Amino acid sequence: EHRSDAVIVGCVMQDALQPGQHVGAETVVPCRIVEHDSQHACVVHMGWELLDRGVDASGHDRRLLLTCTVAGQHRRRKADDAMTFDNDRLGRVADLADWYVSTGKVGGAQVQVAHEGKVALRHTVGLADIEEGSPLTDDAIFRIYSMTKPITSVALMQLYEQGLVLLEDPVARFIPEFADARVWVSGNGVAHTTRPASKAMTVRDVLTHTSGLTYGFFNSHPVDELYSQDQLGDFATPDVTLEAGMQRLATKPLLFEPGTSWNYSVSTDVCGRIVEVVSGQTLDTYFDDHLFTPLGMTDTAFSCPEVKLPRLASNYA
Repeated sequence: EHRSDAVIVGCVMQDALQPGQHVGAETVVPCRIVEHDSQHACVVHMGWELLDRGVDASGHDRRLLLTCTVAGQHRRRKADDAMTFDNDRLGRVADLADWYVSTGKVGGAQVQVAHEGKVALRHTVGLADIEEGSPLTDDAIFRIYSMTKPITSVALMQLYEQGLVLLEDPVARFIPEFADARVWVSGNGVAHTTRPASKAMTVRDVLTHTSGLTYGFFNSHPVDELYSQDQLGDFATPDVTLEAGMQRLATKPLLFEPGTSWNYSVSTDVCGRIVEVVSGQTLDTYFDDHLFTPLGMTDTAFSCPEVKLPRLASNYA
């Protein structure tokens, strides 16, 4: 459901950092701030619901902050008189961001509140890199991690709107290797038993994470181990194209029959490959042509070009 209201934040996490420790690549994790606690999650639909109600999950009068890369130079911008936001209450959002930085819970934070296309609050505080002491700037760039998923899903739904893809279409229509999917029965990562899937995995399944796929980095099931053996669904930089990755993925057993359960997974990678097959473009090119350029998202991409690296916030987690 589309809503015009949004309360969003990007932040540089420092909670689990040891003195002097710097975690590799520059990045940022999404967080949700409710009361005085941060959770490493980004619950978009819940965020919109709670924003409308103006309370958090415990009934407290709070605003929910979601991840985004927005600008603002350690200042507050008051809401226009025509807006429905209370300036004093908006100030609490900025105060909370300041508190997280001043207490050392995060290195820096950017917060923006917008209503019907108008900015009601913009606030930036803290550092982009703690060791270097570099401040978080208006044009800081963050990694968005799994927020790539809604972008990919929107791309696929554009093709759905054009009648090029149906939700009931089997994934094998676009990626034939999935035609012979098998479901895990028992065993381990070395020796295991599987059986043929009784129903086909559909486009709806990969859009809703009910496909039976998983992630290698979960390390909670032998199938996860099978993924890791082929660098599927882990944190390593892929060494193959999306097409070749799908060919690897299709050889792995499913955790369950498609459509019978839910599991967060590489399903969205499958969505991305379907976009490539149907559009005839690589996923990054499709994003640029049909989403990023029309929306003016000039700093959003799968990698950060060297010329923009000074703007990339460091990662602390």
